[in-house]
Amino acid sequence: MEPSLQAVAFQAAIGFVIAAATSWFTIRLSLSKFRKEQLWEKKALAYERVIDAIHKAKKFSSEHLDAQYSGRDLPDERSEELRKLANEAKDEISRAADIGGFILSTQALEIIREYERRSKARHQRSDLTAARGDLYR
Repeated sequence: MEPSLQAVAFQAAIGFVIAAATSWFTIRLSLSKFRKEQLWEKKALAYERVIDAIHKAKKFSSEHLDAQYSGRDLPDERSEELRKLANEAKDEISRAADIGGFILSTQALEIIREYERRSKARHQRSDLTAARGDLYR
């Protein structure tokens, strides 16, 4: 006994529906995975930029302290180069604090904001010390 045309059409329709549903589900999973991977890449890049900026900011202080401890002065060119790097680093850290909420963790943002707060306080103290020094000259 041969299957009827109706039975064959029904089986073909069911096969098509199953294939379409499986394809849709597979595509959804693939897109979800792709988006998660992109987010991780963005997070890694953001953290890398912040760490690099902190390194550049630290380099200014480190080289000046090393020079002072060894009783020498940094050449003006090097000092200016370090100052430029430190300013760029400060801008990068501020940028990360401003837009990092989309990518960086809450804890990382809190640490960056604390770093900025302490850095600002340190600069204010050094400005005050420099102003006092001008008074006694």
